[in-house]
Amino acid sequence: MFDRAWRLIDDREVPDPERRGVTWPKLAAALLLQGAIFRAARGLADHGARRAFTRMTGRWPGEEEHEAV
Repeated sequence: MFDRAWRLIDDREVPDPERRGVTWPKLAAALLLQGAIFRAARGLADHGARRAFTRMTGRWPGEEEHEAV
């Protein structure tokens, strides 16, 4: 998924932090994009697992939602 998203930004290879010739701006953009994709995937997986738990037990795991005042 990350490689596909990177191709929208640049048609060259994804910058690797271990390579000497990588520029700071491209490396920062690649790492920010990779982090955003990872965070979104993790959040969706977590929420899906909580919904499945709720369907099985009838209770939402973790803290209860606070009602709006």
